[in-house]
Amino acid sequence: MNNVADLSLLKHHCGDGDWAENYDWSPANSAGVLPANRATINWPVEIASVSGNSVTLRQPLRTDLRAEWSPQIRASGAVIRECGIENLTVQLARDYEYLYAVNHNKEPGWNGPWFNNAIHCFVRDVTVLDADNGLLISAGKNITLTDFRLDFTAVDRRRHHHGTVARASTQDCLWEDFVIATEPRHGIHVESFSAGNVWSKGAMDFGTFDNHKALPYECMRTEITLNNTGTAGGSSDAGPRMGARFVHWNVLVTTNRNHMVGEADLMPSGSIVGVRGCTIKSPVHSTYGDSLCQVDMSGLTGEVPNPANLYEAQRNLRLGAGLPTSIVIRAVTNGIPTLQISGPPYQTCVVQTTPDLPPSSLWQDLSTNTAGLEGHLQFTDPAATNFPVRFYRAVRP
Repeated sequence: MNNVADLSLLKHHCGDGDWAENYDWSPANSAGVLPANRATINWPVEIASVSGNSVTLRQPLRTDLRAEWSPQIRASGAVIRECGIENLTVQLARDYEYLYAVNHNKEPGWNGPWFNNAIHCFVRDVTVLDADNGLLISAGKNITLTDFRLDFTAVDRRRHHHGTVARASTQDCLWEDFVIATEPRHGIHVESFSAGNVWSKGAMDFGTFDNHKALPYECMRTEITLNNTGTAGGSSDAGPRMGARFVHWNVLVTTNRNHMVGEADLMPSGSIVGVRGCTIKSPVHSTYGDSLCQVDMSGLTGEVPNPANLYEAQRNLRLGAGLPTSIVIRAVTNGIPTLQISGPPYQTCVVQTTPDLPPSSLWQDLSTNTAGLEGHLQFTDPAATNFPVRFYRAVRP
C-alpha cells in the first residue's frame, strides 16, 4: 500500500487515535518510515483462491485496506519453501570478544541459521555456540523455531550482538521453547513492519525485548523469564519502537528493570498482563498522550495470568479445541485404576465419576487437569476401591 503523505497509513499501524496523531513524525525522529524513504508498505500474504475478481487470502489481514492507500497484490518473487534444520549443534569460529564500543555493527558475520525470503520453514533442536547473531529471519513468513539454545564456549565469547532477529516485514513466525544463555546486547529483536510474531516459553539469562524501531506491530511475548540487562537498538530517526497491539503476557523479570518490557507509554493499543518483577510505566506518554495500553496483574509482585501462555490458548481456540476424544483405563493396581485422557493439546478437562449409568447417574467432579503438547494426561483414582463399580468421563470445564 502507498505510504501516503498525510501519514494516515503509518498512524493506522500505530492504532490511530491521539497517541498516533501526537507522535513525533519529524524526519529527525522518523525519516526511516516516512514516505520520502519508504514509498510503500508491504507484507507477505498467501492466496487461497481466485475467482473472477475475488481473491481469498489464507488468513485475515491485520490492517484496513483503504482506497486512499491504493492497495495492490504483487508477486513476491523467488522464495525458499519447506526446508528446515534439526538436531544440530553449530559452533562458530569467532575469535574475538564482542565489545559494543569496538565491534558494534562491525562484526565479521559469525551468524547462526538465517532465513531470508523464506516461507514455511523450521528450526528444531538446534544449539548455536559463539555467534555474532543467533537465529535470524528477514522477509520471512510462517517459520517456526523450537527447542533452540544460544550458548558460549568461553567467557570472552558470551557477549554478542543479537539473540534472535525478525526484520524486513517478517510475519507470523514463532520462536518457542528457547534458552538464551549468552549475553546479547539486544536480546530478542523485531523491527521494520514485522508483525504477527510470537516468542513463547523462553529463558533469557541476558538481553531484553528489543523493539528495534521502524514500526513493528502486533507481536506477542508470552511465558518468558528475563534477566533484563540488554538495550533496545535502532537508528535515532527510524520511527516508533512499536506499533499497535503488542502484548507482553506472563513475563517474569528478575532484575526490576522495565526497559522495553513494562514501558506501557510506548505500546499503543497494546497489553501488559502478568508482567512481574519490575515497575510498569503509566500508559500516558508525557508527549504523545494516552497509548491506550491495557495493564493488568503486573508490577513488582503481580500475578501469573490464566491462561499462563496466551499463544497456546489462542491457538487452541483458533483450531477449535473441543472435547476430549477418548478416556481409557490404562492399568489397575491393587484395585486403583489409572486413566488416560486424550484430546487436543493443552486442553483443560474435568474428570467426573458416577456409580450408576443413566437414568439414575449423578456425575461428580474428581479432578481438573490440563493436557500437554501431545494432548494426553493421566489420572489415578485411589477412591475407586471404595466402590463395587465406578464409571468415568472427561468433559470441558
